[in-house]
Amino acid sequence: MTAMQTIDLSVRNLGVYDLGPYGCLPTNPLRRLSEPFEIFEQIADNLPSLNNSKQTRIVVNKLPPFPYEKLQDMELKRAHLVLGLLAHSYVWCDKDNVIDYIPENIAVAFWRVSKRMGVKPILTYSDVILNNYALNGREFCIENLTCLNTMTGTNDEKWFYLVHVYIEYEAAPIIKGLLDVYHDTTRDTVSRVLGVIKRQLGKIIGILNRMREQCDPVTFFGIIRLYLHGWDNENFPDGICYRGINNNQYVKLVGGSGAQTAIFQIIDASLGITHTSDYFVKVLKYMPQGHRYFIAFVRHNINLRTIVETMPSDELNELLNGCVNMLSSFRKHHTAATQQYIVKHLPKPSDEASGSGATPFQKFLKQVLDETK
Repeated sequence: MTAMQTIDLSVRNLGVYDLGPYGCLPTNPLRRLSEPFEIFEQIADNLPSLNNSKQTRIVVNKLPPFPYEKLQDMELKRAHLVLGLLAHSYVWCDKDNVIDYIPENIAVAFWRVSKRMGVKPILTYSDVILNNYALNGREFCIENLTCLNTMTGTNDEKWFYLVHVYIEYEAAPIIKGLLDVYHDTTRDTVSRVLGVIKRQLGKIIGILNRMREQCDPVTFFGIIRLYLHGWDNENFPDGICYRGINNNQYVKLVGGSGAQTAIFQIIDASLGITHTSDYFVKVLKYMPQGHRYFIAFVRHNINLRTIVETMPSDELNELLNGCVNMLSSFRKHHTAATQQYIVKHLPKPSDEASGSGATPFQKFLKQVLDETK
């Protein structure tokens, strides 16, 4: 299937794009792999204490090869998360002695599973956010969410992930609205959906602003952020080696970051907003394949700006501008959060400071904000 292919996008067919009732967020992520992988699950459970005592490498080195050939399709996302947690903990558990390779017993599996899924072999946003939560209770609210796994064991890390989970959930009505417009471009539907986008973006801003409730900026910068880094920074000028793969050649990959969510590329595409940075293209390969295809589908088939231009209306123009302004407001709040959680803790704040995704993010975020119009 090509990204531009026109198909029936009714709710029952959302699985083609790895979407569902919660939008990009799976409704019930697998909590544990089957019995052949139990030893790996146990190590993942114990990573906070292993990382804290710098024993992760000793324990992982004793593991048998991860039997990736035994994975069922439904286990792939969970396997990618577990392997990513093990790999990142192996590399970063001793910040004074980071290591530039992943051992063969998990590297080969991580590489093969990633290839089977069509994503990069590194811990991604979709791993720690989309596939790393459980809902306890009927009401979907942040207080009813739990995090399946962490690398530090801190409540701050759990909260950091769960805030993003809740953002994904509140973005689901936007995706549903865009599908409504795809099927029906009448004035009433377009007006309603523009209202939904503005309303949900307002909710997302409110959720983002809750980050400080249980995620301390000092803890995030000094402890959590390290484990989310990739292999495309000053620590690894040549990247790292996945032993047993490609004759042990070194590979550069960026770490997980909010830029790897599909939500805001979907919203940008629907509002006719384009960005010049090639980073938006680069991070597509770190997203689930279906989400990449859906971004492309929206870009080519659901442009609200173009639709509004075909039916001149002050009301619709006002609604469209309201959506763009709310998206711009979100990006201002996000930029403020990066200042609070990263920039102010740097020895010498500069435009070259990088986020966990290795982006010189201050220049990048300013550019993105300037282009949101």
